Amino acid sequence: MLCAVARGVPVVTPAWIQQCEQSGRVVDSDAFIVSDEEQEAKFHFRLRESLLAARERPLFHGCRVHVTAGVKPEPVHMRDIVECGGATWLPKVPRTAQAGLLVVSCPEDSVRLRDCRGVDVVSAELILTGVLRQRLDVDAHRLSISRGDEADSSDIDGGRDVEQRARKRASVPAARGAQVASKRRR
Repeated sequence: MLCAVARGVPVVTPAWIQQCEQSGRVVDSDAFIVSDEEQEAKFHFRLRESLLAARERPLFHGCRVHVTAGVKPEPVHMRDIVECGGATWLPKVPRTAQAGLLVVSCPEDSVRLRDCRGVDVVSAELILTGVLRQRLDVDAHRLSISRGDEADSSDIDGGRDVEQRARKRASVPAARGAQVASKRRR
């Protein structure tokens, strides 16, 4: 379905097929577009509007996209979605920032991204909800990559509280120092 939406191809109910058979010709699909108000409200989109927007201009027009191996849906499926939306697929991880470049990743693949500098690294949700809404909100789906000697094993924080993690890391050496001083006084 996401491939169809990305291309602006109408997603229709089975009634469309029946109507085509009854009339002996292909009928206009507009009256048969799938409508699921509950899902549309949940994901903040309107299918009819998204299909029209995708037909006018593909969402990923001018974008170059790489998806790391651990992303779900799997990279092969993500490739289909982004290519249907007009993107150029990049089989290898890009190392430098470029206009229109997106790297879709997940925390499990953080090691693969250590050498990327200035590249927009985003979660799969950017692609999935982006296609439904026909809008890319990179900031809302940006993943942060740690590039230092941090003791934290999580390199991509997925939008979690980076400052809290930094305070935790900073307080660990101070707490250890207090323990050592306390033992010396004994």
